[in-house]
Amino acid sequence: MNRTSQRTQPTSLVEQLKRSLLIVVSLLVCVLILSFPVGIYNSNIQHNLDEQKAALQEGQNNILLTMVNQETGLRGYISTDNTVFLEPFTSGRTQYLLAVRQMKDQALGSDLSETTTALAQVEERANAWYSTYAQVQLKNMQSGKLATARSDSNGTVGKALFDQFRASVAHLQAAIGQDLNTLQSRLDIISRLSLIIALVLSVVALLLLWYTFTRFVNVLHEQLTILKTRSKQLGSGDLSARVQELTYHELNSLGQTLNTMAEELATRSRELEGSVEELAIRSRELEGSNEELATRTHELERSVEELIALNSALEEANQARSQFLSTMSHELRTPLASIIGFTQMLLDDADVANMNQQQHNDLQRILKNGQHLLSLINDVLDLTKIEAGRMVVSYSQVDMRELLTSVVEETQSIAIARQLVLRAEVEEGMDFLESNPLKLRQVLLNLVSNALKFTEQGEVTVSARRVLSPDQEGECVALAVTDSGIGIPADIQAHVFEAFYQADGTYTRKAGGTGLGLSIVSQLTTLLGGTIAVKSAPGQGSTFTVMLPIKALHHSIEQDPPRLHPAQPLEATRIPPASGDLPPAMSDELLAVFAHRVATDGQNNLILAVDDNPDIIVLIKAALKDTPYTVVGLQDPLQAMELVQELHPCAIMLDVMMPDLNGWQLLNQLKVNPATASIPVMMITVLTEPTTGYVLGADAYLIKPFKTTVLLNTLRNLLASQTGPSQAGEREAQRV
Repeated sequence: MNRTSQRTQPTSLVEQLKRSLLIVVSLLVCVLILSFPVGIYNSNIQHNLDEQKAALQEGQNNILLTMVNQETGLRGYISTDNTVFLEPFTSGRTQYLLAVRQMKDQALGSDLSETTTALAQVEERANAWYSTYAQVQLKNMQSGKLATARSDSNGTVGKALFDQFRASVAHLQAAIGQDLNTLQSRLDIISRLSLIIALVLSVVALLLLWYTFTRFVNVLHEQLTILKTRSKQLGSGDLSARVQELTYHELNSLGQTLNTMAEELATRSRELEGSVEELAIRSRELEGSNEELATRTHELERSVEELIALNSALEEANQARSQFLSTMSHELRTPLASIIGFTQMLLDDADVANMNQQQHNDLQRILKNGQHLLSLINDVLDLTKIEAGRMVVSYSQVDMRELLTSVVEETQSIAIARQLVLRAEVEEGMDFLESNPLKLRQVLLNLVSNALKFTEQGEVTVSARRVLSPDQEGECVALAVTDSGIGIPADIQAHVFEAFYQADGTYTRKAGGTGLGLSIVSQLTTLLGGTIAVKSAPGQGSTFTVMLPIKALHHSIEQDPPRLHPAQPLEATRIPPASGDLPPAMSDELLAVFAHRVATDGQNNLILAVDDNPDIIVLIKAALKDTPYTVVGLQDPLQAMELVQELHPCAIMLDVMMPDLNGWQLLNQLKVNPATASIPVMMITVLTEPTTGYVLGADAYLIKPFKTTVLLNTLRNLLASQTGPSQAGEREAQRV
């Protein structure tokens, strides 16, 4: 009777389950809320302990490293007597004190008694090495007691003290490990206690959950038994079994769903029987495809390995090519400087030598072709610098109208010779661009010269205008060079910016060139943060367009390079006595120099030129032959320091690429020696590395080949800045 009454009153199983589960879930949430801050606390402690461990280990490594730097720098200074090696010793001492202070701060306030004790021992032994050995050795070196500083006994004492320091560092490492292990053990105990408490609370929650579900199992046992029986029948394959209507509507819905599924399963079972055979056939086909895919994957992996090896070989070959081009370019410029210099000297003396017009024209052809070859070599050097990433860019405001006008004026003679019209067009309002003026000018000169070379008739136009950037987010400047020349076929346009590339057309061969101009233009455009594109068709001319941002994306402020040796005022020099140690071949020349000094009341107008190439010395003497200066040439750089201290010239002209002792080394020797540091030094070399020269102490820098007027003006300005206008005027008033 009660059962019938219960069935006539439908109830919701879900609502009853919700109320029961709410209590259990509330308890579990409380457990989680309590466990979360405990876990965060333990995690923070563990994180802090890990950071402290890393900081202590880093501090120990820094202490050892800085002490090793001090010991290595001191040993290098004692061995070589070169103060350059004191830099790691001095900086290492400062870094060591900083590392000790930081490690003390890390150990302060923590339970690291063993570490604190061991650190004190490390500091004590480090100070013992520094005060007992290092300071004593420095005093020996500074007072000139080299033998004492380098004696075996001192070396043994220093090694013993440093070994004691190393032993104390090892003890410090062990102490750190012991203290950290103690702290870690305490943290592990706290973590285990927290875990046990969380587990106990979780067990209580699970027991409550078990009790709740047990109640529902007892209440719903009858209904679930019916569902279980019908489910077993359906599972055993009896698709005709059906569930009768149940009391709880949720379970009744489940029963009706089972009935619907049974009907659908019966239908689909018949369909699946027909599909099984088809699936078996496809499975066999898939196995064959997998084997083929595995074979292709293996072949692809092998191809990737071959491509990686080939790419590595290509990178090595490209690096070797760049090195070869750079080396050969420098080697070619050395004899080329002599050729251009002697040719220019012959042309300057053409009237005196009574040359006929044919001889004069031949010399001009030699000079013109030598300068053309020098231009090609400079292109190769620029290309290798850009590819190696050694070209530095500094930015400033560039007046576009002035730039285009100067480019047109410089190339106008070529246009006139070829009977072409060359003009510039600058859009109204297109005033300034933030870029590098020299490199931008080189880009435009190359493009305009290239256009004039490949245009037989018509005109060449260089223009500047504002356009939208390719990403449509701002404005940029479009610099275009348009010609009415022969044009470029479409299949060649993709290659015109490659280095050493030349089209196969007969007119290209007629025009000549190395194929470097457009490659350098492309590289420089990229360096300036822009892009370049070409639009052309055979017989319809070409347009090369350079797109540059109005404001530079990367700023580089041009500053004076730091100098290792500050400039010193030129001191008055005495007339040196003749030395029997000077090279015999120079004795007559030096006697004449001394006699000239006596005749001019000791006025020093002597120039010492150091270059292993005798042709360059001859060129320097010829350039200064009608001036107050007397040039003494020296080809052996090893004798330079002795000769400079003997003669004490008013200026030194110095090459870089010399055997046995290069110019950079000799320049450094001159500037570190107090007796020669005040003498101005002018570098004359084929290397385009003025920054290196200025850093090492050079006062002027000229690149071979040089013009006579440039050399003389540079020398005058150099001596005027060193000695003052009055003394420079006295030199100019004299005549050799």
